Amino acid sequence: VSQRESVVPESVVVDLKAAFADDPQIVGFTRALFDNVSMFNRDSGQLLPLSFLLGLDPDEVDTIGGIPALDGGRLNLDVLGERGVILNQTAARELAAEPGHIIEISVRRVRQEFEVVAIANDTLLSGEVNPIEAQGAVIRLNDAQAIFDQEGFVTGIGVTTVGSGGGALKIADAVD
Repeated sequence: VSQRESVVPESVVVDLKAAFADDPQIVGFTRALFDNVSMFNRDSGQLLPLSFLLGLDPDEVDTIGGIPALDGGRLNLDVLGERGVILNQTAARELAAEPGHIIEISVRRVRQEFEVVAIANDTLLSGEVNPIEAQGAVIRLNDAQAIFDQEGFVTGIGVTTVGSGGGALKIADAVD
C-alpha cells in the first residue's frame, strides 16, 4: 500500500476532538500528512534522494507546544511564512543547509522551492518519520495536501497527552 492509499479524511480529527473535548489527559490532536520526497539544496549542491516531508497544522502544533528547536526552545509554524520549510538536524547536515538556503523538494517529478527558515531537533514533529533514515522536513499541512494532491486527507493523527510514562497507552483503547 502506498502513502497515497493510506489516508483518512480530516473529519476523523473533528470527531476525535469532539469525543475527547472534556478529557483532561488529552492536550491535543495533530493532523499529519507525510510522504517520501527528494530534496536538493541549491546553495550547497547537496542532494537527499530519499527523505520525508511532513505537513502539520500550525494551530495544532502550537496547542502541543511546538517543535523542539536546536537551542532548546520551541518552533511554531508561524515562522514558515510563504513557502518556508523547517529541516530537521539530520536533513540540514546532509544537505549542508542553513536558514536562508533554497531547497527544491521533488514530489512525483514536480519540483517545489522552499526557503529554510529554521533547523529543528530530529523528532517525529520535525519529519523524523523513520528513525533509521531520520532526514525530514516540515511544512504547513495545507501546503502538503496541495503538493501531495491529498486535500482533505491525512496519513496520521498524533495524540498528545498530559505527562509521560505511558499516558497515551492508557487511553489508546478509548481512541481506537
